[in-house]
Amino acid sequence: MNELYWKSKKTLYERFRHRAPFQKILERENENLLRLLKQTHHCDKAVVDLGVGIGNVIQFLPDAKTLIGIDYTDSMIKSTRENFPHCKLILADVMHIPLSSNSVDLITAVGLTEYLKDIIPLAKEVCRVLKPGGFLIITFSPKNILTRLRVLLGRPVYSRKPEQMISVAKFCGFEIVDELQSLMQHQALFAKTTD
Repeated sequence: MNELYWKSKKTLYERFRHRAPFQKILERENENLLRLLKQTHHCDKAVVDLGVGIGNVIQFLPDAKTLIGIDYTDSMIKSTRENFPHCKLILADVMHIPLSSNSVDLITAVGLTEYLKDIIPLAKEVCRVLKPGGFLIITFSPKNILTRLRVLLGRPVYSRKPEQMISVAKFCGFEIVDELQSLMQHQALFAKTTD
């Protein structure tokens, strides 16, 4: 996706996220994220946020031992760097995470999968980088009218059913730990199997 699209999306996101009804939607999504994060025992662990965007997830990870944000667009990396200078930021494609195998305790991918037509390569790459027993928090957009309306922003949005995500996760070596839902997102916590 091009840089111009993400710059305009960043501007819209920053402008509207603190206004009704978007503020309530974001509050619910953040509550769910916090609930899932508590189950990962992420304090003093190596954590990676894929599709870091403007750093929404980073704010909830102040106690991580190592905190890395990865994004495909320079404007998002620059924005996150301004707000979270303690976070190591990497400009990279999330389908090719530039980290060693079995090196990370927790990976988050919030607001990312709806832009990916095929999520199997992402799930395989996450499985490669996560340590056995490591956690993945991933969100995906449900099939509903609000998801369809997001196409008006100029990019296709790929919605998925929970069964599809669980099936892909199991195929790639994960088991479901917990699943939550808000108006615009399903949020799931998976653990990498140790076999």
